[in-house]
Amino acid sequence: MTNSAVKALGTMFDALQNGDVEGWKAIVAEDATLYVPYGLPGMQAVFEGRDSFEALTWDFFRSWTHFEWLSLDLHAIADDPDLVFGTGRSKASNDKISYGNEYVFKARARDGRIVEYYEYFNPLNVMKSFGQTYP
Repeated sequence: MTNSAVKALGTMFDALQNGDVEGWKAIVAEDATLYVPYGLPGMQAVFEGRDSFEALTWDFFRSWTHFEWLSLDLHAIADDPDLVFGTGRSKASNDKISYGNEYVFKARARDGRIVEYYEYFNPLNVMKSFGQTYP
């Protein structure tokens, strides 16, 4: 049987891949916080509340006509089943650019909904896809 926190994070990732904003909202709690400790230069690191989390997330995902998780490996922690760690790889494209990245995730669920989400990724891959360079 799949742990409910693992299921919640997997459902969130499915919604992202399928462009399902309403499905995403249903699995992310209103008081959720997104942490992006190593994001793009100048990007804030903490997004408090689902609306803030949603704005950042869907602005990025709307950039693509195709987004796909190539792999997701999610695991609940034995002594804290509401805590999930995982890794993933993605690819995305639109008619002008392509993108790919590798991720490390940490998430916490409460009552089957995501309340805390950390995402670690290579920001240089994002910058390269959008034609930006790092000094």
